[in-house]
Order: sequence, then structure tokens, then C-alpha cells
Amino acid sequence: LWLSRPELRLKKLIWYCLDSSNNALSLGEEIFSKHVINCVNKTTYRESAGILKFCDMYIGNYTGTMHIAAAVKCPVLSVHCFAKDLHFREMDDFKLYGPYRVPAVSVQPKHALDECAVNEPYTHLGCRAEKPHCITQIEPQTLFQGYKLLKEKISKNVPFVKIDAKTNEPLAGASLELKDSEGNVIENWVSTKEAHYIELEPGIYTLTETASPSGYILNTKQITFTVTNEGTINGNVTNTS
Repeated sequence: LWLSRPELRLKKLIWYCLDSSNNALSLGEEIFSKHVINCVNKTTYRESAGILKFCDMYIGNYTGTMHIAAAVKCPVLSVHCFAKDLHFREMDDFKLYGPYRVPAVSVQPKHALDECAVNEPYTHLGCRAEKPHCITQIEPQTLFQGYKLLKEKISKNVPFVKIDAKTNEPLAGASLELKDSEGNVIENWVSTKEAHYIELEPGIYTLTETASPSGYILNTKQITFTVTNEGTINGNVTNTS
């Protein structure tokens, strides 16, 4: 991204490298030594998750690190080596097993190259080459477009957390329902200790608690709020018990 968009070099960004090839890592450290923290092969899974939890987004390949990022609610921009025109078996289609309940954008090559362009179901990675092959068709500018799209998704992603009025801590077990201004149900879910994210377009929404957690009194107050065109929220969206 920094190679294709020089203006990003003026921003105060820190890149945590958790999963990268030696060549890419040395190039990044050489050009942006003040902004790159090399964590490759230096952290455990738990430590990597801790770092990703405080990152604004994950940018990288479709790897286990990407799934760890999604698990800790870190937005994901993933780069895939398998082309859009490859035919996958349903059980192997990466789109079914991508980042879950987190803002995410995937970038992949349009067409398979050479021996990869065979009309048959593929499993696993799709690209047959041992070295970077189909993925080399992805231009830096394409990745930057994916970055901008992810930023838009993040701005539309609204977090919902049920709060215990006494402890001010997240409360699990409340059944919640979100409707739009016309009364259409957007989503039903049960609260957990983690924030529940919903991607919302600009508009007016109403949040209702339909069942309280065990041992708590039902909060019958409906909460109405507005998502503006800028992605900000007008109104008090705190639901407590």
C-alpha cells in the first residue's frame, strides 16, 4: 500500500508484521524502518491475538493469522492466490469459511494462469505453483481499493453491547432485536461478553430487548438511534439491566 500510495507515508502508522515472507519483511523494514515492528516467529498464538486485538485492521494473506484477527474482531483485508474463475467444490470454497462477523474485504486475481486454468474442482489453495504465481496479477492499486472499501465497511459497522447497570461490564444472555424505520427486522441475537457488530446503512433504527438474562429484569425501553451518512450515530444506544 505504501509503495502505491506515497501519501500514506505521511500518516502516523505502525505495521506489526506477524506473518510474512523474509523478502517482503526485509523490504518493509528497509523502506519503513521507523514504522515496522517485526514480530515474525517472535510471538505465540495468544500473543499474536493480543497484538491483533489492538490493530485497526489486518492486511495479509488468507492464513491462520487472518482467522485469528477475525476472532478478536479485527477488520480483515485478505489477499488470496486462487482466482475468481476457478471452480471449487462447495465444501472447499473459501468464501464459506472466510472472516466471520467482522468487516472484511477479499482481493483475488480475476483469472487463473497457465496450468492452474483447468476446468475441474479444486481443493485447498487452488493455485498449483509452489512460488507466487496467480497472485502476482494483483496490483498495488487494487489492494488500495480494497483498503478503501474496508474503511467504508468499518464506518458502517455498529457495535452493540448489553451492559450490567451495577458493574458497568458486558452482560451475556439478553435477547435483542434490531428493526429499521419501517419495522423490518434487521437481526435478532443473544448478547455475549463481546460486542455484536452489524453493518448498517444510514437510517433510523430501533433496538429492543425481547428477553432478559437469567436473574435480571427485562428492559422494556426501546432505543431509537440514527446512523448518519458520515457513519456516526446520533442517540443513546446504551442498553442496561
